[in-house]
Amino acid sequence: MRICDEGYVRQWLHKSVRTLLVVVPGLSFFVTTGDQRGVMLAFAALCLSVPYGDRSFRPAHLAGCSLVAVLLTPATVWLQHYPKLYVPFIALAGVAYTLVRRSTLLPPRMPTWVLIYVLYQSSELRAEKWSTVSTADLLIVPAMIWVYVTCFYLWPWRGAESVGQSSGASQSAMTVPANAACAALSMATAAAVTFVFNLPHPNWAVWSSLTVIRPARTVSLRRSAERLAGAVIGCALGLGAVRALNDALAMLAVITVVVVVFMVAFEQYTLAVVVRSALAPLAAFALSGDALGAGEARFFCILIGVTIGTTYMLILSSQWVSDVAKRLVKKIRRGEAPAG
Repeated sequence: MRICDEGYVRQWLHKSVRTLLVVVPGLSFFVTTGDQRGVMLAFAALCLSVPYGDRSFRPAHLAGCSLVAVLLTPATVWLQHYPKLYVPFIALAGVAYTLVRRSTLLPPRMPTWVLIYVLYQSSELRAEKWSTVSTADLLIVPAMIWVYVTCFYLWPWRGAESVGQSSGASQSAMTVPANAACAALSMATAAAVTFVFNLPHPNWAVWSSLTVIRPARTVSLRRSAERLAGAVIGCALGLGAVRALNDALAMLAVITVVVVVFMVAFEQYTLAVVVRSALAPLAAFALSGDALGAGEARFFCILIGVTIGTTYMLILSSQWVSDVAKRLVKKIRRGEAPAG
């Protein structure tokens, strides 16, 4: 198995050390003061550091990620108070994300982690005061500086380019327009569902509806199954740890920090989702929240998002839709042909 490969283990260790370095300032501040600004700083640094794994990622890309995050996060927080504006906005975000990813103009992890940051941070901040939103936005700047120092100077090692980034591209079943339409419809539907049912963590549903969509149908179906399996296992492990170690707070804190360090280190998708899903109840407990509620919300939001994304993918990648699209293109071309 690839997980046992020496090169994979080396890359996993390097990514884990780099993640530890970028989150240490924020988490240390939170642990010593209890101030959640430390968590905000750590999360911003984490999301900005992941694209460094792409060998084409440069300081200019880091600055671009930070600028987009600074501009979009407060706007997305504001839009969540107006569902009729937020739903079409999130659909446009899905189109933009797909076009950028399929164009290969930017390092592949860059649009992914910028969107993850904006979705997740805006979701967590939507009920906060604007002073808190502004503080979180301003913390992106020191996070960017620390990520630059850490990745380009303190721990610059990065391994070979991951082949998983383009997996399935050669067996593409969806054209770029169909892929963009699928992303838009999936994200918009997921966002609408979160408003209708007042889901506590809408970011998990919206992101799940998008991340399972791939140009190749077989890749999408496998990714959907892996995300659901990872959510089940991860949420169960996280809740189990909270219940088993409820009286051993120091041990639980250490486990939570270890999970944070390893959450972006795994390339195998099921394992990555397991780690991130386990973090949901652990982080909720660490922040004095409802661990059981966080674990349940994580699973059900992922289930909703995966169901929506997979459904639209199956419809828009079907042969019937492809045939209809081809007939429409032919009619349009005939209509544009010069008379006589």
